[in-house]
Parts: sequence; structure tokens; C-alpha cells
Amino acid sequence: MDMRDFNTHSALRTEQITEVSGVGVTFKFMKLIHGKNDVRFSVHAKPNEWTDSGIVQSTDLLALMGFRRTPCPFFGLECYARVVNEPFSVADFANDFGQARNALRESDGYLRKCGIFMPTPEGIGFFQGRPSSSSKRGRALWHTSGDGHNAANVQRLKESEDKFFSFVLTFGEFHGTKGWVFHYKPKNPPLTPEMQAALSFIEDFNTFPECPEFDFESCAWRFLPHEEREDDFFNRSADIADGAFDAHAEHFAVGIEKLLGAHSFLNRHNLSFLCIDATLPIQIGHLVISTQNPFSPTTKGATQVAKPASILPEQFDVALSFAGTEREYAETLATIVRDAGYAIFYDDFYQEHLWGKDLFVFFDEIYRKKSRFCVMFVSEQYRDRMWTNHERQSAQARVLEEKGAEYILPIQVGQIELPGLRPTVGYIRLSPRRSIQDIAQVLIRKLQAVPK
Repeated sequence: MDMRDFNTHSALRTEQITEVSGVGVTFKFMKLIHGKNDVRFSVHAKPNEWTDSGIVQSTDLLALMGFRRTPCPFFGLECYARVVNEPFSVADFANDFGQARNALRESDGYLRKCGIFMPTPEGIGFFQGRPSSSSKRGRALWHTSGDGHNAANVQRLKESEDKFFSFVLTFGEFHGTKGWVFHYKPKNPPLTPEMQAALSFIEDFNTFPECPEFDFESCAWRFLPHEEREDDFFNRSADIADGAFDAHAEHFAVGIEKLLGAHSFLNRHNLSFLCIDATLPIQIGHLVISTQNPFSPTTKGATQVAKPASILPEQFDVALSFAGTEREYAETLATIVRDAGYAIFYDDFYQEHLWGKDLFVFFDEIYRKKSRFCVMFVSEQYRDRMWTNHERQSAQARVLEEKGAEYILPIQVGQIELPGLRPTVGYIRLSPRRSIQDIAQVLIRKLQAVPK
């Protein structure tokens, strides 16, 4: 049974553990004692501020996270409530909920420019004593028409791209209606489960297995029907289609990044508005796609799985830790070592995997647990920056856990001592006489000499 199906308001004994006021919401954390060995915990939320500007309300985010609106004896009127697992810090959750709500509102602002609208299941009914009512304005324009590709006539209008996706806009006539199709293809398939869940959350996306706009590889797509009604601004679909498509190059990736950022705040508490499962198919629009490779190219009669551009290994041979001032050196080293057949963690090789992750947790896993060696580019900037200090501390924790085992391989870019890194550790100095290409070959020999 889903824990959200349990009664969140009554038990043989109820105890309020704590009450915290967050950004626009007051939370109560309750202990529900149903029996000697049957104890559960619930969080109750009472929103206390709303906006009429049409963006995501706190009530919407609570509902999307599985909180249910119901009469509440703990607040006297109504609240949103759900069961949670211990341990649970309601103070930390209240702060992260506010951060997530703000990030989701920012995401909504960017994606609306692209003609993409967030689900708003609750609206402002809670604040007015009325039933929940979401706003469909804007979203109602977009709907599915056939498969989005088979048409009597298709005209390719525009193409664009950002760092992660390629976009194509077409116009076609589909079974008695005509309109614009927005096509999306990831540059580095397969998509991560988080990214797939983000597209599923937006709801307007469908998939097509052999898109002619992308050399018959699979795409995601959305449809905007053509309508000409001068009495309604929102039905001037030609202007909407043109403006929404042009906005994609600048705003789509940022909107998705903000969306996944909101997820990462909530995921710290094992809660989210996204449904992420790396092993199950995911519903996008009306079609079900496999999470294993949702955008692989297909041929008639058989499915051919494309080799993904980057699969995150379970274990790396080397993890690179560097400040931005040393990125050029790091990229050269990473490319040479990767081309020699070794798994190397360099952030630009795995951008789609980093997107939306809680990087504090993710980097700790990489530098403390999932690499044979950590190569550090030691410089003044490396010593002084927050993220490089986090990476260094994780790597040093690994050395401590393994009682001084050979793990950190420092490359000295400047005459700097790092806290906790003894000067007796063997360095390699980057200099005119020893180039980064030379150091890459030394690293490869090191990897060959030390068994996995």
C-alpha cells in the first residue's frame, strides 16, 4: 500500500513533534501511534500566501508531491498532509520546500516562453475556501494530433539548438487539422531517468520512433493547432508558434535545469514531484518509452540501439579535480586518457548526467568512493574555491578511510600547499619542460602498472 493512503490525522495517540514556518507555508510534524509496534509520521502543511500571476502555487507543489488536501484537526480547518518516513527533519524540509517552490516558479517562467506550461492541480481554491481548480489557460492550446509526423503535406520551417537538444519546427496537415509540430532530439542519448521524468511531468510531449527531421531517429514532439480567431489573443497560434520556437534556444534548457533543481531540493528528503525509476518504462504523453534508450534509432522490423555518447560507469579509473582556470589542461588530460581506453571523470564528458543532480552528494560519491585515483590540479584558485574544497575533502576522506593508501595524484600548477595534503606526497609539476600531454602519458603508465 502506498504510504499516502494511510490516515494522516487520527490514531490511538497523536503527538506534535515540531512546527516550522517556511516560505509561504507552515508545517507540523506529527507522530501517529496506531499500536505498540505501529508508529508512523506525517507532515501537515498549511499554505498562507498565494499569487494571482498564474504561476505555480505552493498548493500545486504540495499536491504534486503527494500531499492531500483534507480537513485537519491540527490546524483547525484544512491542510495538505502525507505520511513520511523517519528520520525526517521538518526544519530542513521547510527550507528546501521554499527553495524548490522558487526554482519551480523560475522554471515555469522560462518554459512558458517556449509555450510549455506546468501542471497546476490545485490553483488558489484553498485560499478562497473553494474546491481545488487548476488553470488550463495556455496549456489548452497544445494537444495531440495523430502521430505528429504522417501528414498530407509537411513543411520544415526552422531549426535551432541548445547545449543539450536539437529543435526543428514543421507545419503540416493532419487528419482534418493543420498546425505546427515542435520536434526535440537529445544530443547525447539516452536521456537520464531524471530528464525523462521531467519531460513526462510537463505532459505535452509525445514520441515518434522514426522522425524524418532527424535522419529517421526518434524524437519527442508537441503539436500546436492552427487557428485564426481575432477575438481571442491566445488563439493567434501563428504568432505563438513562431515566438515559442524562437525562445527554445535560450530558455528551454534553463527551464529544465531549474525544474530538475527543484527536484534535487526535495529529493534530499526522499520526496519529489517527479516520478523517477531507472528500470521501468516512463509515460510521456500518450506513448510509453523505455528508460534504457528512449531515443534510439529504429529500422522497420527491428530495433537498433544506438551507442550512447556517455554512459556513467559504476567505477572510474581516474576522477579529475580542478578549478575553472585549469579547465584547458584538464580537458586535454581527460581526452588523452579516455582515448587510451580508461574511464575518466571529467565533468564536460557527463553533462547530461550532472544535470539536475544534487551535486554535493554526487561529487562526494565520485571522489570518495567511485574512482581508483583522484588527479588534483593544485593551484591558488583550487585552494580558494568552494567546490574544489568539497572535492578535495571527499578525496582526503578516502585516503583516511584506507589508512593512507595511494589515491591522490597531485599536479602542481602553482607553488601552493593544500590543507591536509602533506608536502611529502609525490607531485608532478606542470612546466615548459613537462607538458600536460607528457603528464597524461605518465598517468596512463600509472594506470597500467597498478592493477584494478
